[in-house]
Formats: sequence, structure tokens, C-alpha cells
Amino acid sequence: MNTALNVGLRIFAALANVAPPLVGSYALGRVGYGAAATLVAVALVVTGPANLVLSQGLLRTLVSDGPGEKPVACALMFCAACFVLIYACYGGALLSGSEALHLSCILGTLIVLRICEVALISESRVAVSVLTYYALPPLLSCLFFLAFAQLGAGYEWAAAAQCSGYVLAMAAALVAAKRIAVPLLWKAAHQSPGLILEELRRSVPLGISGALVAAAEHLPLVLLRSLGAFAVVPVFELARKIASIPSTLANPLLNQSNPAVIRAYKTQNHDEMTHLLHRLFRLLRYFSIVYLLGVSAFVAVSFYWPQLLEISYLLVPLAIGSLFTTWSLPYGSVLMAAHEDRWLAFSSGTAACVLLLLTPILLGLHTPPAIAVAVAAATSVVVSNILVRVRALGRLDAIRSGSLPRRHEA
Repeated sequence: MNTALNVGLRIFAALANVAPPLVGSYALGRVGYGAAATLVAVALVVTGPANLVLSQGLLRTLVSDGPGEKPVACALMFCAACFVLIYACYGGALLSGSEALHLSCILGTLIVLRICEVALISESRVAVSVLTYYALPPLLSCLFFLAFAQLGAGYEWAAAAQCSGYVLAMAAALVAAKRIAVPLLWKAAHQSPGLILEELRRSVPLGISGALVAAAEHLPLVLLRSLGAFAVVPVFELARKIASIPSTLANPLLNQSNPAVIRAYKTQNHDEMTHLLHRLFRLLRYFSIVYLLGVSAFVAVSFYWPQLLEISYLLVPLAIGSLFTTWSLPYGSVLMAAHEDRWLAFSSGTAACVLLLLTPILLGLHTPPAIAVAVAAATSVVVSNILVRVRALGRLDAIRSGSLPRRHEA
């Protein structure tokens, strides 16, 4: 796949993800959409461990022609355990019946969608994987938001509309990936419990990393749900989508340069790594300048268009965090090449801790909930990326001085 098509598809998927807060708020109200969107955030946090086991463990297995049913069976058992926990929370009056039903529905569809995405990537059908995993769920959710509104449904039906969209997207993904995904699911369902438990044990490191990464990414919406601030969720989501534009555009460049970075690190070629990183930073500089001009223009216009002012208050801190993320992406490639998975997990865990600690402090200073969460989220991202940068520079210095530990050598 060429770069232009890759970037184009990711931009299309990013635009598709901007639609639900706009359409959902218009069709079923901001409170209804906020309640539905935060349920998805809870599901993404809960499925974090399984997502990384599938996106890395299953992909490595399929690419190497290994038995992929074991990671899938591991994910399905994890999903079943989550169902038990959800309905235990319902029995303990921590969740309502509709919340338990919708949460379990979203959770299950996310797991199957991830399995289908990995299956499509293993067949080099990257375009179809982007469309089915990233674009279809939000687009179909928007269609159901509008359909439910036309039927006269109120805000309390927003979660049901969203679940309908995700289930239909899952069905489309299963059809697209039926050659691999369907046999995998069938074989996984017939794995012995002993083999599944052994696979679960081997997957613990990936699962912990996945949980920390998911928590760092999706906790802001979960915090807004815990604060009952459902009405501000659509505004927060719009600001966050705008803030994620630089990393959305930068990721395809990194995907193309990562193999070269890995090879250069393996041979401890410091000059080649420096050259690759400098080239990436030059490209990111152009993205950053254009993005800063765009955010500045948006903020300036918002003072004359009051409807945008609420988004601007959240966009400024989130945009700062996004720029830090974008400028740390090449350093993340270095750590990936160095197999520093634990350090990446540590940085994500630190980000989650900063978010959870800083939010109540800001709320105690009478900061509005959405702004408190936005500032805390941006600060957590900055801290996380500083850790990534420091560790990556340490690896590069070790290569330059020839003092790289033996376990990091080729």
C-alpha cells in the first residue's frame, strides 16, 4: 500500500470518528450520547489486555503460520470472565440492567472486531481492516442514531442505537475476514481449558501492557462518566478528535520507517538511526506548524462564534498533549526496536496515575469537570512522552558509545 492511500484511509477513518458526537448529540441529545459513548470507553479500558494480546500476539502467530486459535481462545475466555464480572456488578446494583446489557454487547463486539482486524492484516488487506475496524462502527452507529430518532426514541435509547451499529459492523467484519477469522473462532471455542489457561499465563506481560495503554487512552471519558458529566462528553470527544490529527497523520510515516529503524538498531548503526529520526522529525515539523496554525485559527474564530468556544477551552490543553505525542512517536519506534515493551507499559501506567491523581486536585480547585479532565489528560500525556524520550535517548547514547547491554544486541 502506498503512503498516500494509507494516509487517506486513516484520515477518512478519523473523520468517521468525528461524526458520532455530532450526529448522536443532534439525534438523541448530548446526555444520551454521552452515556452511550462513555460505555464504549469503559469497554475499551476493560478489553485493553485482550486487545494487545490479539493485535501483537495473534498477529505474530498468524504471520509465522502458527496456531492462532490459542490467542483467540485466550481472548474469548477473558471476554467470558468480563461478562461474569459485569453481571456480578448488576447483581450488586452497581450497574443497571440496560447498562450491563449494552456494556457486555459492546465488549463482545470489540473483541470479535479486533480478531477480524488482525486476520485481515495478516492477509495484507490493510485497507479493508481500517475500514471495518475504525470506520464502520462509528458510521453505522450514526445511522442507527438517526433511525432511532426517526422512530421517536428518546435519549435513553442512545446506547441501544450504538450497540446496533457495533453489532452490524462486527457482522460485516466477519464476512470480510471469514477465510481466517471464522475458522479461528470455531477452533478457539473447542480448545481445552488447560491449554487456554497456559496461554493466559504466557500472555500476562502483554495483558498488563494492554491494560495500562488502554487506561491511559480511555480513562478521561470514564472519569467524565463517573462525575456524571454526560452532557460535556460530545464536546470533549470533538476536541480530542481535533487534537489527534497530528498523530493520525504521523502514524503512516512511522509504519513505513519502523522496519528501517529496527534493522538499524539491530546492527547498532547509530548514524543510520540518527538519519532516520532526523528525517522523521523534519516531516513532523511541517505537520506541527500547519496544525498549530489551524488550532490558533480555530481558537480565534471561536471568540466570534460562541458555539465553538466550549470546544476551544478543551482543545488548547489537548492539542499541547497531542503535539508532545507526535514529537515522541519516533522515540517510541526506537523503544519498539529495542524491545522496551516494559518501559512503554511503564510510561502508559505513569500517565494513567497522573491522570487519576491530578483530576481530583483540579476538581478541588473548582475547575469545571471537562476542563479538569482535559488538563489532567494533557499533563499525563506530556509526562508519559518525556519518559519515552528519556529512555530512547539513553538507548541511542548506549549505541553511540558502544556500551549497549548484551541483551539489547542483535
